[in-house]
Amino acid sequence: MTDSVLLDLSKPYVLIIMGVSGCGKSTIANLLSQLLSIELVEADDFHSLEAKTQMAKGIPLTDEMREPWIQGLVEYLSKNKQSSKVMAYSGLRRQHRARFRHLGLPCLFIHLIAQPKELASRLEHRQNHFMPSSLIASQFAALEETSAESDVVEIDSTQSPQKIILEIYNLLGLR
Repeated sequence: MTDSVLLDLSKPYVLIIMGVSGCGKSTIANLLSQLLSIELVEADDFHSLEAKTQMAKGIPLTDEMREPWIQGLVEYLSKNKQSSKVMAYSGLRRQHRARFRHLGLPCLFIHLIAQPKELASRLEHRQNHFMPSSLIASQFAALEETSAESDVVEIDSTQSPQKIILEIYNLLGLR
């Protein structure tokens, strides 16, 4: 991905903050939602109770189990194409990312990257979340490479949230 990303912010778009659990996607998406004054979509809220319970037990989801979740997100984003959104979403599978590209809204994926050890440490200190650190390895196993996708920007998530936001602002041509 080049250092300049063209995303027309004057028209509705979806900014997708993605990565494995613990990378900071909810934190960054929440900050961007506030700073850009656009709706925050937290993909975790679209998981079924059964899926959350399974993950809380340390059992990873299969693609088949992810399907209703992805479909729910696609339907939600398709309902209102008149306004921009920022979404915190794992984005592990290439085929799932592709479905968001077909919404009829420009999408830009910000892939927050960190090493498994760093993420496990973050998850050990996180409270009130269903995802245990034991699922980090399965998330990395399910994560399909993003570097060849032209609408995905990879950012080091070990930086401070402020530095990550500044990097995203620069990519969007904001000050």
